[in-house]
Amino acid sequence: MIKTARAKGTAYLKSGEADLLVGPYDVHESFYHRHLLDDHYVCVMHRGHRLADRRLRVEDYVKASHAVVTYGGTWRSELDERGLSLTLVVAIPSISDLTHILPATDLISTVPSRIASNIATSVVATSCPLPEPFQIGMTWTNRPIIPAAHRWLRQLIGRTARALPYKAAPAAPTGRSGSGANSRD
Repeated sequence: MIKTARAKGTAYLKSGEADLLVGPYDVHESFYHRHLLDDHYVCVMHRGHRLADRRLRVEDYVKASHAVVTYGGTWRSELDERGLSLTLVVAIPSISDLTHILPATDLISTVPSRIASNIATSVVATSCPLPEPFQIGMTWTNRPIIPAAHRWLRQLIGRTARALPYKAAPAAPTGRSGSGANSRD
């Protein structure tokens, strides 16, 4: 069974309700963890948006009208840490909702760069003034008996992640970094 982990991911692992997490999770020492890929945020908007053809400044970014992806309500941005807030027009739980919202509006949204080019052909991605680098990893339990199918799945996910193209963020601000626990794969 596939569960949406959000903030409960490690609790699902501890209770045995989940065997594997894939996402930007903090690593708990009692779990195994494998780094899969690095990413950063970009801004997406309709191709005709007034900000689409220029480099965004923090001031322009904050003042623009936003469609904010909430990721289930657990995500906190670098803006929060700086005491800034976006002009929120609509909050949505999933990036997939942007394919219907952005092309018909003057809203912008902030999404992982690897997803930006896949959400809609009428949307353009531009550098975010706060690209906020992050890491995606795979975390699993240290149960002594792990079926061969789980190991095969972890290896498949790892190969797939390594094959994904990535263009690094244009700026290298100080971002969050993950520390990994032991990995057996």
